[in-house]
Amino acid sequence: MCHMSTECCVFSCMRMRNISDFRGVAAAIADQTSYYTRAMRCYFLLFALASSVALVVGQPAPCVSPQIWQGRLFEVDPSKAYDRLAMIYYNATGKKVAIHEEESEGQQREFYDEIALYEKKVLYRINRRTGECTTTSLDTPFRPIAVPPNATYYGTYYVGSTVDPLAGFKVNSFGGDTDNGRYVGTWSYVKCVPVTDSYFGEQTGFVHWSFYDVELSIEDPDVFIPPAGCHQ
Repeated sequence: MCHMSTECCVFSCMRMRNISDFRGVAAAIADQTSYYTRAMRCYFLLFALASSVALVVGQPAPCVSPQIWQGRLFEVDPSKAYDRLAMIYYNATGKKVAIHEEESEGQQREFYDEIALYEKKVLYRINRRTGECTTTSLDTPFRPIAVPPNATYYGTYYVGSTVDPLAGFKVNSFGGDTDNGRYVGTWSYVKCVPVTDSYFGEQTGFVHWSFYDVELSIEDPDVFIPPAGCHQ
């Protein structure tokens, strides 16, 4: 058994990054939450080691991420043994986020739309099948999906491969501490579009988001308006 050595961390993180089946990841998390918690700590340690090298060779300044966008989301929450595919609508200017789950055949559970209005400190959750709406207080602060000005640069990498211009793309990785936890993420080298976001906090545990098909606008601005049946 390895005991959090550097070699153990490298091996654990490589195992995590080589699992390509999203549903397989979620299933593994459900059975091995403690393993992924340890691996997550390795994940942050590896980026911390990378950042020490980056500080020696120089680093780019944190990039400025888009304030408004929409795209597809894959979320994994090991603490809840939970995963979901969804559409995400993000408005940092108004501090609001809407998430519409994508229904999958064969999954015996309910699917929901969520509207988080951080300035009003309210979260709406709408059952897609029944239309039932629940309203709860939103006590957690808004955390931008962006690179903070004090972020630490962890490196520049290719997602995919460099063998062909269409086989991959370049990303920058940044991370650091917040008031409530630690984060590490990747943003596209061009235009600073979010690609991944991993966060660990005492209240939330470890949560990982991956983003796809991001568009730098929101087609329907009414996506943040709750249905008439929702009451605060």
